[in-house]
Amino acid sequence: MRVCSSSFSTILLAMPLHLKRTISQSTIFSNQDDEDHGRYTRMRLLLKDGDYEDEVQILRARIVKLQARVSELEYPPNCDGTHEDEVQKLRARNVELQARVSELEDDMDTILNEEMDDVVKLKEDVQGYYRRYRRAQTKIMELEEVISKYKGGDRHTEYISDNASKELDASRPEFEKLETHSSKANSVTLSPGLAQTGNHATSQFTSSASIIDTVDDKNPTASDKRRGNDATFTDDSSAQSIFISPSIPADDISTNDKQNAHDSHERFETSFVQTVSYPEDGPDSGWFFDAFHYLKADLGPQYNTLIRLWVAFERKSGFDTPHKLAGLAAAKSPVVLSVWRKNRRRFLSKVDQSGLSTPEFVAELWAWWATLQPQWRTVDNDGKPLPFDDFGDDMAPLDKHGKNGWLCLLVCVKWWGNGLQTLLDNEQVSVTKDWLVLVADMTKMLQQLVAQNGT
Repeated sequence: MRVCSSSFSTILLAMPLHLKRTISQSTIFSNQDDEDHGRYTRMRLLLKDGDYEDEVQILRARIVKLQARVSELEYPPNCDGTHEDEVQKLRARNVELQARVSELEDDMDTILNEEMDDVVKLKEDVQGYYRRYRRAQTKIMELEEVISKYKGGDRHTEYISDNASKELDASRPEFEKLETHSSKANSVTLSPGLAQTGNHATSQFTSSASIIDTVDDKNPTASDKRRGNDATFTDDSSAQSIFISPSIPADDISTNDKQNAHDSHERFETSFVQTVSYPEDGPDSGWFFDAFHYLKADLGPQYNTLIRLWVAFERKSGFDTPHKLAGLAAAKSPVVLSVWRKNRRRFLSKVDQSGLSTPEFVAELWAWWATLQPQWRTVDNDGKPLPFDDFGDDMAPLDKHGKNGWLCLLVCVKWWGNGLQTLLDNEQVSVTKDWLVLVADMTKMLQQLVAQNGT
């Protein structure tokens, strides 16, 4: 549409309001583009040759650009323009926060270094305590051997050197505190008839003495004489033994005394205590050192044989312990064992003092032992592994070293064995037999593992 000067007023009156108003020059666009943001006036329309439609298109295009610019300002990609002041403040605040973070990290490093220094010192102290503890354990075992000879009678004092006697007398008060079994609670003295002979025949169920029982033979064997003239005799009917000092003639012991001794100690183990010595090549500290002394218990020769095999088994791996995932399968393991392991193998006072022989624990232990067997072993209707003659080739399920290996099984065996002493006479016979069956089965399997690659 063409517009002449005579009709300009008419066109201006008919112009839409949005074309009449002016748009201010904004400082925010002054440095952003080179387009003209001047006022829309009558002269501009004339310069455009009065092309009304072209002017609307220009305005629409400019509006689109303005909207795009507003969007950029609302979500600035580079945070510049009028937001520069705010950006600078944010950057300054960011620098302050980064400085604070660096300061806190330095403080944390300082604290950690101090804590690690304390850990190193504590570790050195622990190593020293371990060495002292091992020396004390060695001394205890030496004194136990001396005491066993000393209790044999006056005629055996010749086997005790003067130094050993002095050490024994000096260490007696401390040794009484270190004994793991109370001799007062477990001792049984023979009848007054024996006491009148000089109290030479006293029976005690302790960690360093044997139980006096029955006598069927008056003459010691040659092997008895080689052991220092201390005679040990065995009653085939009861499978129990008696220690007799040579200074007491066997004729002086009456039949009633023999029967009383047999009845008093029928439910106790009656052989000499054979303590398992700590291996000379064992570590001075660490998991094996703690485990060995934790497993050490007066539970009979069968248990001691199992412990010796375990020592030989761990020696094959250099007394090292692998990752816990390389240990025995924990599925179906006894609940109390899981608690013991979660507590980082700390002592459970009730279990350690009185043992554990409840039917639930026994059933859980047998079930766990059955699940650990190789595939070539079969189980009976009760879920217990059946006896066998020939070993299979695969022993991998039981070939587990370290604190997550056979140690867990032996801990359960120890708890069960200690718990047998709390049972009544009528219960103890059958449960003890079941315990011995498990010990024998474990001994057989562990012996095969030791023999596979040599000791």
